[in-house]
Amino acid sequence: MGGRAADLIALVDKQAAHGNFRAWARITKLATDGLTAQGGTRIDEHLLRQVYDRIGIRT
Repeated sequence: MGGRAADLIALVDKQAAHGNFRAWARITKLATDGLTAQGGTRIDEHLLRQVYDRIGIRT
């Protein structure tokens, strides 16, 4: 895993998941659903903002 991916994981944990397994599961499910819908292959900050909107997190 590259440094950028590790940074993104740390950011999601800080902003939304807070080390909580259920939160991570929900974020992961919504992100993979978003990738499928958009035909994407990588989770990026734009996709995470969409996930955050769906779960009601403002950063």
